[in-house]
Amino acid sequence: MTKDDSQSTPAKIRLFEESGETSQFINAELDEKGDLIIIGQGVGKAAIAHWGDEDYEFCLN
Repeated sequence: MTKDDSQSTPAKIRLFEESGETSQFINAELDEKGDLIIIGQGVGKAAIAHWGDEDYEFCLN
């Protein structure tokens, strides 16, 4: 008998996406335990100006 992994695969959805000199992405996902995790990333000009690196990431759970 094969195992049905469809319910154990984490769910993920893109909440926000913006492309340009600074591109930003925010995703929401459920981990294996069902906990909600918000993950964001900024890439480009604003990240360099504020953080001194070309990208930054954050995670809330």
